[in-house]
Amino acid sequence: MKFVLGLFIFLTSVCSQTVAQQSACVTIQKTDALFHKKHIAPLNYTTAVYHEIFNLYLESIDAEQMLFSVADSMALHAKVEKAVSLCEVYTATRTTILKRIKSHDSLLKTITLAYLSDDQLKETFVLPCSDEIVRQPNDKALMMYDKKFYKYFFIEKKYVLKEAGVTLEPQKVWNSIVQKRSDYLAGLINKENELLNLFLKALTLRHDPHSAFFDANEKQEWLTHLSKEEYSFGFEMVETDNDLYKISEMIPGGAAWNSRQMEVGDIIDRIELESGKKYVVGIDSDEELYSAFQGMTNKTLTFYLTTTDGTKKKVRLTKAKTEVFDNVINGYVFRKDNQRLGYIELPSFYSAEPGYTGNGSASDLAREISQLKKDSIDGLIIDLRGNGGGYMHEALGIAGLFIDEGILALKQEKGDKPRYLKDPNRGTLYDGKLIILVNNYSASASELLAGTLQQYHRAIIVGNTTFGKATMQGMYPVDSIAETKNTNTYYANVTVGKFYMINKKTHQAIGIIPDIHLPSFYDFMDIEHESEMLYYLTPDSVSKALELPMNPAIELKQLKINSEKRIQAGQWEFKFKTMADSISFYICHVHAMELNTKSLFAWEDAKFKFFKNQEQANPVAFTPYPISNTSVYNKLLKDHELYTKSNAFKIADLKRDVRLFETLNILSDYISQP
Repeated sequence: MKFVLGLFIFLTSVCSQTVAQQSACVTIQKTDALFHKKHIAPLNYTTAVYHEIFNLYLESIDAEQMLFSVADSMALHAKVEKAVSLCEVYTATRTTILKRIKSHDSLLKTITLAYLSDDQLKETFVLPCSDEIVRQPNDKALMMYDKKFYKYFFIEKKYVLKEAGVTLEPQKVWNSIVQKRSDYLAGLINKENELLNLFLKALTLRHDPHSAFFDANEKQEWLTHLSKEEYSFGFEMVETDNDLYKISEMIPGGAAWNSRQMEVGDIIDRIELESGKKYVVGIDSDEELYSAFQGMTNKTLTFYLTTTDGTKKKVRLTKAKTEVFDNVINGYVFRKDNQRLGYIELPSFYSAEPGYTGNGSASDLAREISQLKKDSIDGLIIDLRGNGGGYMHEALGIAGLFIDEGILALKQEKGDKPRYLKDPNRGTLYDGKLIILVNNYSASASELLAGTLQQYHRAIIVGNTTFGKATMQGMYPVDSIAETKNTNTYYANVTVGKFYMINKKTHQAIGIIPDIHLPSFYDFMDIEHESEMLYYLTPDSVSKALELPMNPAIELKQLKINSEKRIQAGQWEFKFKTMADSISFYICHVHAMELNTKSLFAWEDAKFKFFKNQEQANPVAFTPYPISNTSVYNKLLKDHELYTKSNAFKIADLKRDVRLFETLNILSDYISQP
């Protein structure tokens, strides 16, 4: 009887696994079919491509390279070598992957607090950096590496808590690390389709770096982020290496933005609910922290923050809709001799949702330009540094503020002819001297705007070569039939086309090359561009007849000569290289360090001191020009003291910005040029 029961359980388990594998294969096939239908450059599968997809899959499971050794990887790739379909790549490796994940969970239980707290051991450790982590050769080396990694992480966690002013027993610190890691591993093992999701994400990324795969929950979060309608605290976060959360983006017009108390780069140490319950970030459950942000249960939270210069502050925020964008961008006037130089920073190409009263970036920028014109500016700088893009129709609307009418760019989707993108409005708002300031992080819509104005000879582009993204994506259900029945659970954001400039060439993987280059410490650091991303789409051109009313070319020769002389006199390149070398040293220390509390605390203190000094330091000395708000905004400041402090901070930042200072000099020369 026991034998029969055991056989029944075994057969049931086998059947269950078979059904799950068949279901996974169907999802893989449907995802692949969607990409073949919609993607602008669908994959031609070979054994080499299977290996590349699997490498991305393995990396997504084991980013820190703590689960799999080189020997494991070779054994897994041997299975991939025999695969004749995407389904086989996934199913043939799944059992081995799960076995290794379970063995790592067992390793966690062998690490004792006594070992973690022992500072007398003569151990050394190369601090983990994203570009420096390599797989260990075998199981023995992997186990030794993992134990050291956890000890390093334990000491780092204690340092972070010390800096956050939180005192916890060492055992609780270690328990929190074990719990978080165990939860992650258990999710891979037990959550239905968790590994399948990661495999499908790898499949989409192998097509190009901007295609993406979502389950239903991820898709809803993605749409919520884009909509600007949802009640939220108005900022985005990224997780740091120490399991803390850093503010990565302020949503224009959101609660955090309007508070004028939070900044990008602030670290969230603790969160307090309205009930008085507090959560310690990095120690308490991520699920509990996440739930505190969701829905309307916790409408108001108090955030305990550490700023980039080490200052502690407490900010109370209430969730709000973010469809209103009042005072998202502001104009400033610099005075050089008798010239009045206008300046506006555009942080993103945001847009108001249909049916809402808020303005988008094009209308907000138009308002600020009108105010600057009332203050009789002689020239204007639009700052797109760090602007990663946004709504393309807003970029076209902004280009139209400076161009009378006509074609602004072209786009081509799969199977379609190139189509014109035209100025949505006739006439120009501003026809004076114009400079667009860009850097390595100006991307997508920023590049479309800068490239259009450059090729029309309407503006001088100053700064660094931009990122190089000229693709567009569309969201589709993996199972369109199931979508009509509300039973589809997977979606893909597929790269369906490219944008082209009016010269019929794409800036994809090339970027917009500035007319006048300004050195930056980014020139001497390993900053990722589109062309350095895995599996980027290559640049090309389209054939389309165009006859455009171009402006005369701007005379740049003397402007370049003048700028180069000032840059050489200030020794920009030497000073920025020195600065970049120091930053790289502290970001990623490649030499082995003693693995104990004293050494790592001293290292973190030195790193903290360095970056705190960097916040105030100016690599190139200069005397800033006088700066003021527009006359209209000055009136607003008198009635709204809330904005006074943040306005003062912004002006102080602009006065320290040497690259903006040189751009003002270029604009001044441009205005004076015959």
